[in-house]
Amino acid sequence: MTQDLVNAVDYLNSQSFVRHGKIDSVGFCFGGGLSINLACNAQTAACVIFYGENPSPIELVEKIKCPVLGIYGGEDERINATLDRLVAVMTRYKKDFEMRVYPGAPHAFFNDTNPTTYREQAAKKLGQSPKVLCPHTPNRLDQLRMRQQTPRLSPFPAVILMLQRDVTENNRGNVVGEVV
Repeated sequence: MTQDLVNAVDYLNSQSFVRHGKIDSVGFCFGGGLSINLACNAQTAACVIFYGENPSPIELVEKIKCPVLGIYGGEDERINATLDRLVAVMTRYKKDFEMRVYPGAPHAFFNDTNPTTYREQAAKKLGQSPKVLCPHTPNRLDQLRMRQQTPRLSPFPAVILMLQRDVTENNRGNVVGEVV
């Protein structure tokens, strides 16, 4: 699947309406792991991991060339069990890495369609963080929340590729594309 995402980034970068090198990845759960794997294998401008697994092997982190934001629930024991390894390699390779852990929040705490895991206070706190997602795109948490609720053909959470369009008289703003 990672290679499919790499191919998608390459394709998008070849399009005239895309600013080359301005593609970010955001992923939830399984998609969070795909988001960081994409950053390890493609030229992305930023990577956001919502409670996703570390790349395997973890040494792939050395290849990351963009800022990475990891968002985790404090009660997500399975994912958090290996976060120390991610922090260690990010530090060893001097990567631009920010990690946010939300105390009392489980895995999938941002998914407001799941009353078992959703934690409104943590999700709101995250949503109030300025520029929480990507350095050159507007804060799109509401749009991401909407996309997370959209039924998909795939049983896995999506990786959302965010890109900026060239600004022209007829064409202004940002585009969000979803890869499922």
